[in-house]
Amino acid sequence: MPLIFILSLLLTLSPKVYGNSSTEKLYDPNIYLKDKDKRKIFNLWPFIYYDKNKKKNTKEINLLGPFFTYKDNPDKREVGLSPFFYKIEDKASKTKATEFLYPLGKNKVRNGEKDFRITPLISSKKREDERFNFLLLYGGKTEKGENYGGVFPLAGNLKNRFGKDDAHFFLWPLYSRSTKGDVKKTNILWFIFEHEKGENQKGLQFWPFFGYREKEGIYRKNFYLWPFFFSEDTGLNTESPTKTRMFFPFYSSMKSKDRASTTILWPFFSHTVDREKRYENHSFFPIFSKTKGDDRKGFRIFPIYGYKERKNLKKSFFLAPLYWSQEEDGADYKRTTKRFLFINKDQQKVWPEKNKSKREVHFWPLFNYKRKEDSSIKFSLPYLFPIRDEGIERNYPFLTLYRYKRDNTGSSSWDLLWRLISREKSVQNSSFEISYLFDYNKDSSNNSLNLSLIKGLIAYKNNSNRKSLHLFYLPWGLKWGSSNSNKE
Repeated sequence: MPLIFILSLLLTLSPKVYGNSSTEKLYDPNIYLKDKDKRKIFNLWPFIYYDKNKKKNTKEINLLGPFFTYKDNPDKREVGLSPFFYKIEDKASKTKATEFLYPLGKNKVRNGEKDFRITPLISSKKREDERFNFLLLYGGKTEKGENYGGVFPLAGNLKNRFGKDDAHFFLWPLYSRSTKGDVKKTNILWFIFEHEKGENQKGLQFWPFFGYREKEGIYRKNFYLWPFFFSEDTGLNTESPTKTRMFFPFYSSMKSKDRASTTILWPFFSHTVDREKRYENHSFFPIFSKTKGDDRKGFRIFPIYGYKERKNLKKSFFLAPLYWSQEEDGADYKRTTKRFLFINKDQQKVWPEKNKSKREVHFWPLFNYKRKEDSSIKFSLPYLFPIRDEGIERNYPFLTLYRYKRDNTGSSSWDLLWRLISREKSVQNSSFEISYLFDYNKDSSNNSLNLSLIKGLIAYKNNSNRKSLHLFYLPWGLKWGSSNSNKE
C-alpha cells in the first residue's frame, strides 16, 4: 500500500491532460485534474488544493487545508493566512481591506479614505478629516486643515470631536474647557464643578449638592443632593411643555399636554397615560405590566409570559430568556424573528409582491444556515461563534468542519474536513471525491463519465461512445465502443 501511495503521488505531481483529438495522449491517473469547460482542479489533500476555471475567470488555491487561502474572480481578490491576516480587494469599488488577528486589527482604503486600527492600542482615520490614536497619544486634522493633538490625560486639545467645536484639557479630570457654538463650558474635577455660559444660556453645578442649567424660553433644569431631588421643565417653546419632578426613590412624575406618568418607589410601581398615542399602561416592575390602547396592547408576567402588539409590530416571550419572538410588517416586507436563549435565532424576511424571501438560522454551537433573497445558500457545521460574523468566518475557517454552498443558478457544492470529501453539482456537471481513494466526474454536455480508485489504481472513462479501462497506473489499457476499439 505505501508503494501504491508513493506511485500515485508521483503521478499526481506530474499530470497529463486528456486531449480532444483522435490520437489520445497517455492516460492521466489523476482524472480529477481535468480540462473540461476550461477548468482544472488539482487536489492533494491536505497539502494543496488548486481550482482554475477559465470559463468563469476564477482561481482558488488552498494550502494545508484551511490555513492558507487565495481566491481571484472578476469581482474581487482574497488572500489569507489563518488566523493571522486576511486581505480583500474589491475590484469594482477599488476598496482594499486587510484584517489581522481579527477582530483586533483592520486596515481599509477606499477612494482616498483610510481607516486603520489595532484595538485598543492604535486608531487612525483619514476621510474629510484625519484622526490618529496610539495608546495615550492622539492627533488629527479637521476638514478646514486645523491641527489638534495631545497626550491624554496630561494635556491636549480637540477640534470637532465628541460633539464639541473646540476643547482643551490639562491633567484631566482636573481641568477642561470646551466650546460648542456660542456656549463655553469650564470643568474642574470634571463633573464636580461645572460652569457654562452662552447667549440666553447659563449653568452652574457643584455636584452632588446642587446644580442648574437654563436656556431662556427652551428649558430649566436643576437638582439638589443628587439624585434625591430633581426638577426639569422642557419644551417651553412648544405647545406641549413637559414638567418632571422626582424625589428619589419614593416619587416621580412627568406631565405634559399629551402625556402623564407617575412612579412610586422607582422603578416598581408606575402608571402612564399617553393621550397623543391613545394608550394606558400599568406596571409593577419587573413582574407585571399591562398596556391597552387604540393601536396597541400588551401584557407581561415576567419571566413566564408576555406580549406587545402595535400597528406593525408584535413581540412576545415565554419563560424568558428561553424563547422570544418578533413579527414586523414593513411597507413591502414581513420579517419574523424567533430566538432561543437569545443567541440562537431563526429569522425570515419575505417580500410578497416580489416573490422573494431570505432566512437565517443560527443554532450555537452546532450550525449556521443562511439563504439570501437570490436563493443562494451557505451552511456551516459546527459554528462555534455565538453570533454570525463574516470576518470570523474568513479568519477562522479551520473551526468549520462541513460547508455547503448553493448559488443563484442552482449549482451546489459541499466539503467535509476542508475537502477530504467533496461534492459539486451543476446543470451539466456532477463530481464527487474522497481524497486519494475515489474520484467521480460526470459531464452531460459531452456525455462523459470518469471514475477512479486510489488515483488511478483502477480507472474508467466513458466519453460518448468511446470507453477505456486502465489498471495499476499503467499508461495503456482497454478501449472499446468505437471504430478504434482495440487493446493497447
